[in-house]
Amino acid sequence: MGQENNDNADETVEHIKKVCRNLGWNPIEDSKFLEGIENYYVKPSLIQIVNEELPQILRHDPEFFRKYNINLPERVDVAIFDMYYDKSGVKGVKSATHAAKVYFRHLRFFLIDHPDREQLYETIESFKKILAGNHPGS
Repeated sequence: MGQENNDNADETVEHIKKVCRNLGWNPIEDSKFLEGIENYYVKPSLIQIVNEELPQILRHDPEFFRKYNINLPERVDVAIFDMYYDKSGVKGVKSATHAAKVYFRHLRFFLIDHPDREQLYETIESFKKILAGNHPGS
């Protein structure tokens, strides 16, 4: 029964890929998708992400951080460590740092790539919570 389910799942996946190709889409393998997420969000340090995204955000809106009252520390990684280490240890620092990476990338995405005011506001508020030491995962 288990092998039959796997065969059916494999057939379904191949059918979906075929439909996607017929629509002009190029489906990727799940391992490449996960590798892309890892390379975009996990592997770079928070400072690398800030250094990559910050100039784009400021080019688009030089007053962005002031306008939304976001006090971005010069070394956001050190600030997060200081806020979360005593409170929740290494696990809390890792959780807050990962969330800050995702939110910082999303600030640029919802501001520039795919403007969505509601999503941008939600992302701003979540990012500000991290900077205030109130990340719910820590």
